[in-house]
Amino acid sequence: MRLVQSTKHLPIRRGAVTPFVALCMMLMLPAIVALVVDGGMLLTERRRAQATADAAAMAAACVLYDNYPVDQGQGVVGNPSGAALAVASSNGYTNDGTTSTVVVNIPPQSGIYAGLPSYVEVIVTYFQGRAFSGVLGTGTMPVKARAVARGAWVPGNNGILVLAYGGKGTLSIQGNGAVTASGAKVIVNSNNSSASVDTGTGTMTAPEFDITGADTITGGGQMLTTPTPNNILTGVHPTPDPLAYLPVPS
Repeated sequence: MRLVQSTKHLPIRRGAVTPFVALCMMLMLPAIVALVVDGGMLLTERRRAQATADAAAMAAACVLYDNYPVDQGQGVVGNPSGAALAVASSNGYTNDGTTSTVVVNIPPQSGIYAGLPSYVEVIVTYFQGRAFSGVLGTGTMPVKARAVARGAWVPGNNGILVLAYGGKGTLSIQGNGAVTASGAKVIVNSNNSSASVDTGTGTMTAPEFDITGADTITGGGQMLTTPTPNNILTGVHPTPDPLAYLPVPS
């Protein structure tokens, strides 16, 4: 078999790929730089705006909490909106309408807590200026953050609350009787190693015992928990007096 080699040459192609890629890169470079620089600026501002919204909502919620016995979380007393705006302003969001806006809604106007008293909604918007993205568009870029907080007094589900912060046997069980706290826990604030003392043969039953110090049981007495057995917690932080806001009676 004889191989025949063709002497016909293919047409020469011009090297147009390199200048075409270079031209595309020149056109794409500003967009890439804008995405990196302006995108980073937006992410940074978004974190700042969210942190400010959280702090402002908490400030307003604290005012709602302080005045809850008076207006039940309606926000009429104590100026919670002013507290939120002050915190936002101290963080650089002055609500001037040009660089930023801060909206405080009591109660919230959106979300799952819309219309509910004792909740506050804070919406922070910052109008971020453009850097390299000016080649892609004009005007500012809004950065928005939203936070919701609650300031209300709720039942503590306390069956028995012994307020004394110190002393031995602040909760003392003697004799052979039986005490049951149904559906509510027993709280002992004393930090004594024998804050709760059971010296008899009686029993005390509750869903939970929260003792700041510890308990001492002698004799045949028992502290029982139901439905969870041995749900006796020691070293618990003391519970504040839920009636501390009331004036001391004469």
